[in-house]
Amino acid sequence: MIKIRSFDGNWDELASFVNRCWKVQHGGKGYFFHWHPDLLRWQLNSGDGHEDLAVVAYNGGRLVGSFLAIPYSFRLGRHSIRGSIGSWCTADPSQPGAELVMRLVNEQRKRHLEYELAFMLGYVANDHNSIAYRFWRRYSRAYPNLFRFQCKSQVWLRPLDIQALAKLSLSPMQRWWLDAVSQMPIPLRKTASCYERRVPDVRDIPTADLQSFLQEGDRECQLAIDWSEELIKKHLCDDLVMTHIKRDSEGNIESLVSSFSIDIVGANTTQTTQIDLLRGPNSRYVGSVLRNALDDAREAGSAMAFCLGNHDSKLYLLRHGFFPIGNSVHLVSLFPTVDLPAASNDFSLVMR
Repeated sequence: MIKIRSFDGNWDELASFVNRCWKVQHGGKGYFFHWHPDLLRWQLNSGDGHEDLAVVAYNGGRLVGSFLAIPYSFRLGRHSIRGSIGSWCTADPSQPGAELVMRLVNEQRKRHLEYELAFMLGYVANDHNSIAYRFWRRYSRAYPNLFRFQCKSQVWLRPLDIQALAKLSLSPMQRWWLDAVSQMPIPLRKTASCYERRVPDVRDIPTADLQSFLQEGDRECQLAIDWSEELIKKHLCDDLVMTHIKRDSEGNIESLVSSFSIDIVGANTTQTTQIDLLRGPNSRYVGSVLRNALDDAREAGSAMAFCLGNHDSKLYLLRHGFFPIGNSVHLVSLFPTVDLPAASNDFSLVMR
């Protein structure tokens, strides 16, 4: 008998389960993340609340399902509101998939109601042939008040090691595209002026300064994460995170790039870098610190860097060698009790 309960913190078991299921579902057909236990631990503990939103399913002593969310405080317009960002909706291929996922979704809805959370946000790839897209499209039609496709965002990729990416590629067309990209190299260079790198440096910067900088950068967004000092420490000061900061001559923060390493599986498994936060008033300020972040990612062994971009960021992403790839992704909301914005520029989030 399958029982739904809370995750007990066995990160090795959870990572092994998700990786095994995603390999069965996507192996040889598409790209997917390979999760290391420490990365899961950091991401699931990176929220700022104590709500228990890590839902799993067990058949006897065997893990067979997961649907995990991270609680956050958000600013919606001028109001503070509680919600979550979720991911890792996974069912063991040996189980009745749709039925099990529905039980996990219903449990998440129950907990969001219990904790009075206004919504759960997530990302769904705009791949109409994928299992995830087909499930959520059917769910949105069956329960239009419980699931909404809010807006689309574009994934941007910056090649760092063409040979490693070629080994990752699943098709000759992708390898041809990478070969074309390799003919247009954009040199990466270190910029020394008032530049700080590595995690120990960010720990020396007053958290209140980081908080003011992030809040000011998100001021024009309709929905943004409410960056408390506790949340900043979790996001920027973990050993898995690489945070790059540029300050002016008076010590004021001008720009910030935060990233972490994550493996992607295609034809092979390849180390990549996901840019989590990219903040600065314009491309001139962001450019120098972004170049340093990309340079460090390449030195650390990443074959590429990627991030979500919107209309405001696309010019400096193009300028620094990023290219839009594949289908866009949908930002979606589950169990919304408030009206949310409908344009990607109105959101300031992290990708989970």
